[in-house]
Amino acid sequence: MARIVRCKNFRPSKLKVVQEGFTLVEFIVSLFILGLLTTIVFMTSEVGRTPMAETVTNLEVQGNIRCAASFINNLLLNSNLSDIRIWKGDGDSNKLLVKNTYIYLRGDKLMVRHQYSSPKDNYLANYVTGFKASNDDGLISVTLTGGTKYKKDIVSIDIKVYLE
Repeated sequence: MARIVRCKNFRPSKLKVVQEGFTLVEFIVSLFILGLLTTIVFMTSEVGRTPMAETVTNLEVQGNIRCAASFINNLLLNSNLSDIRIWKGDGDSNKLLVKNTYIYLRGDKLMVRHQYSSPKDNYLANYVTGFKASNDDGLISVTLTGGTKYKKDIVSIDIKVYLE
């Protein structure tokens, strides 16, 4: 027969349940919240990255066009009218010969060939979408247009030099 023993200090309301660890529901809810926060962080960084990449590309286009314009301007300033020849190039572009330097557009690259012992052409600038040159009675005009395949006209520079 079982015997019931009574404890004097036993009070059931004073018992504490000690829980160690997390339940499965708490763990799944915390993973869901972590996933939402990670998604939000990555989406905000992607929103900022696309305009930044476009800005960097625009700056690169502008730098290339400015460098080419400076080179052509210095070349024209240090030449005579008799040193310059202009003729039709591919598409809407022109070809320009100043002294021993031949400048033309090939694709989106502005090419330069110095008529010395160099067997190949070098590119002067990338991202060039237009190169036009004209001679109006000694007023030499050169227009360089730069852009990308998605945005053709980011920057345009006109060079005008009067030679006698």
